[in-house]
Amino acid sequence: MYRADSASTDVPQPWGCGLEERNIQVSNNIIGLNGAPLNTSSTVTGGYVALGYLGNASVVFSLIQGRVVQLRPSNMNEMTLKSVFGAQWCDQHYLEFHEKKEELVFNHKRLATDVITQCQAAGLYEESSERRCGVWPSSNGEKLIVNSDELWTNDGEALEGRAVEGKIYPKSGSVGFQRDTASASEKDVDRVLRFFGSMNWKNDMVPEMLLGWFVCAVLAPSLARRPHVFITAEAGSGKTVLLDALSEMLGSLNHKFTGLPTKAGLYQTIGGTTRSVIIDEAEADTSPVKWKDTLTIARNAYSQAEADSGIIVGTPGGTSKSYRFCAPFLAAGISPGKFEPADLSRWAIFEALKRDQTAGSALPSMSEFRELGARLAVKAVRQWSVLQASLEVIRDAVQLNGGDARLADTVGPLLAGYWVMVSDKAATQDDAQTLVGLCGLGRYVEQREESDHVRCLEALISRVLPLPRFTGEYVVRRPMSIGEAITSICENPTGSLELQHRLTQLGLRVALQKGRWVLMVANSADHAELRKLFRGTKWQHGGWSLTLRRLPGGEESTQRLGAGYKSSKVTMFDIPAELLPVCDESELLAA
Repeated sequence: MYRADSASTDVPQPWGCGLEERNIQVSNNIIGLNGAPLNTSSTVTGGYVALGYLGNASVVFSLIQGRVVQLRPSNMNEMTLKSVFGAQWCDQHYLEFHEKKEELVFNHKRLATDVITQCQAAGLYEESSERRCGVWPSSNGEKLIVNSDELWTNDGEALEGRAVEGKIYPKSGSVGFQRDTASASEKDVDRVLRFFGSMNWKNDMVPEMLLGWFVCAVLAPSLARRPHVFITAEAGSGKTVLLDALSEMLGSLNHKFTGLPTKAGLYQTIGGTTRSVIIDEAEADTSPVKWKDTLTIARNAYSQAEADSGIIVGTPGGTSKSYRFCAPFLAAGISPGKFEPADLSRWAIFEALKRDQTAGSALPSMSEFRELGARLAVKAVRQWSVLQASLEVIRDAVQLNGGDARLADTVGPLLAGYWVMVSDKAATQDDAQTLVGLCGLGRYVEQREESDHVRCLEALISRVLPLPRFTGEYVVRRPMSIGEAITSICENPTGSLELQHRLTQLGLRVALQKGRWVLMVANSADHAELRKLFRGTKWQHGGWSLTLRRLPGGEESTQRLGAGYKSSKVTMFDIPAELLPVCDESELLAA
């Protein structure tokens, strides 16, 4: 074999040497049998940068395609390599004279060997180093880097190459706006707010917070918390029109579903992307499983960091695959499903009545929303420093007004997103207090009051089953809730021995300790009777002890549940006041 350009020094460099575009100079030193040069082009663009390996696949950055490519040994055939690295580049560097054939041939096996060798030298590839189309934070968080048709920062600076601060930005689509796109004017913001306000909202500041959600959707990868919004209203209220408008405004930065998607659908459409999720007709009664899966993925997307592995699933090939999410969700429906406490803390729920039809003539058309969205998105990107400063002040204001840290993480970004659309200066403490006061914070605090431990207790005391009770001289069994049994024992401790014995078999004990009535619950997750009591709840397989311990007076102790029983670990907590009988002090002492 003879390769005329074997002295060429322009060889692919391993990952870490930069991903600048390389125009490879052709020296016209590949000649034919008649002595004429075969290369007539002066420059050839192409090649690759070895990023590492992932299983049996070699991961490279294709300089001609501008994207990350995984190449398995079976894929490294002649046509695939030319497609990924550039046909002219392959001819320039791997075209050799075949002595038997007496012609120049492309030695794709040698190229494949070089790729595998360099990828192995680069080490294990981390998918988190790849940032696709979207708006990303710089390493110190002070700037934003927009990966679109070109790479640029929020101050309008165009970046050369596709690698910045150890992160790779492959060409993977357009965000829908450019660095020279005009920023939204005050008139643009007002038109959008009037459109959002054309629905008859029951809650305060919903148009403003929807605009804030739009900002969060644009900047999603750069935010530590990404609040979700659910809109519930009767048929004909304009939910679909509103969601269509927001989808147009976000353009390629969103994926809109009609009806609840499946888990696999969400994995394959938004996994590893920066696109927000808009779901119309999100009716839980049509598919409870899809509703639960949607909430689970939304819970991950709310706070998933870039370095997190995300949701790991197996593949038919025996390897694992990671699905990472950083998408704020916006859903609308007539009959939403059940929100668990962990979900309520991540969703802002808005209610509306019929749409105000009188305002329709002054509202933008759907064709105008894409242009409005592009200008608003550019303003959000350019106002990054204002949003950062405002968010801290607003979060503090939420907590000073009775909200907890989680509520501040949910309401704060919505209010801060609205603020950067109407002000070029960071919100002051007075501004933050005004925003928090206007948004009706008390409603969000009440929405989150029902927590897991309250639901766990309710599931326990509301369970109805046949229990023994004295009726005159006889003991009869009749349906009774656990709560009623607790009240009955508190009213007459000495006359409810059969009932107490039955509760002991169920893993429960009612006792008076240090002047207060407490309920003891066995800790063991293998307790068959307790598992029956919690059947149909999230605690049916255990975990009730840790949850109930959060109730007032909750603690772990070692106690006997009844006479003849061994000491065991129990969770004990104060019996709620509504289950206690009304009695005077002398009756309490007698008990």
